[in-house]
Amino acid sequence: MTNEQKALMDVKKDVLKLWNRKEVLSNALVKRMLDLTAKNIDGVTKKYKLDNQESLRLAESIENYVFSIIEEKIYEELDDISTEAMKISLAEQFGMKLSEEKAKLREALLGIKEWLELIDVDNCRKICTWIKNFILEQLQPN
Repeated sequence: MTNEQKALMDVKKDVLKLWNRKEVLSNALVKRMLDLTAKNIDGVTKKYKLDNQESLRLAESIENYVFSIIEEKIYEELDDISTEAMKISLAEQFGMKLSEEKAKLREALLGIKEWLELIDVDNCRKICTWIKNFILEQLQPN
């Protein structure tokens, strides 16, 4: 195992320790994960004496790893939100006014969008676009 691979494993372990707290995904947790990751990359770079190229590859690998953890949680929440939106849509077809419930779903989606804005990964743009379109198509007030 190369020093770069050992460094990657060290940082992944620390990220998982934080994630295993079973906290609800929030801006604070995402920011803590990113801050911890940045701090750990610096530490393991020194510990394993990585050169600039190895350090850059490590940072990119870790950023993608953190995003994959967050992305999994985001897709779970998006699935729940779209299910709720479908229920609201059906209820509205029967004359119920559910603007308050729509507003809650909009807020949840905007919260997810804020988490994504903390991370600079191409996949974030795709999810942000989905959120914007979903709000426009499904969650407009009555």
